[in-house]
Amino acid sequence: MADSQAVGVRALNWTAIGFAVLQSICALAVTLATAGTLISISLLSAFSGLMRVAVSFHADWIRLPMLGIALAGALLNLWVLARLRRLRANPASAWRRKPADHAQLHREKIQLAVALATLALVAIEACLHFHYHGHI
Repeated sequence: MADSQAVGVRALNWTAIGFAVLQSICALAVTLATAGTLISISLLSAFSGLMRVAVSFHADWIRLPMLGIALAGALLNLWVLARLRRLRANPASAWRRKPADHAQLHREKIQLAVALATLALVAIEACLHFHYHGHI
């Protein structure tokens, strides 16, 4: 008799757990739907304000210094990478250098790609701004 009661209690426990999981899934679905609706409404209401902010960020007083900083940072990064490779290739430093490991070379390739992408984006922005507005 004790075994049949234990089986019944276990079945009841698993049933309760199953219903709790179902209830949690339902509550999660309702919460996500409500959050999605609230996010959509807030984005829609903030869009007009967002456009004013985007126009103010596109003003020359902030756009030109940001382009200059991006250009200077990318050029500095390219200069540092070129100098690093030149110093590594220098025969006079062969006795004290340790070979670059795979992770370091991978990081340098990523830095090179980011610097080149930054230069490309600055050039594209300058060309497009000149095309649409007549000045850089």
